[in-house]
Amino acid sequence: MAIKFYVAKCDFLPESARKSFHVSVKKGDRLEVEREYDHGDMCRLNGKPVFLSEEDLYRYCEVEKTAGEVTPKAD
Repeated sequence: MAIKFYVAKCDFLPESARKSFHVSVKKGDRLEVEREYDHGDMCRLNGKPVFLSEEDLYRYCEVEKTAGEVTPKAD
């Protein structure tokens, strides 16, 4: 099974960290997905755990494409 990564499209403070400020995400950071949930994903950023809500993922991240992966063309 391939490891899934997200790449940050911009700098942001994850919803789960807004009160504690324990981690912030910078544009271009790669977040390794550890576990997927219905309401978001548990990831690792530089060894630190960070939970990204569905809203964080939709607004600020994109799935990293693996080598050989092709984006379908719209007809």
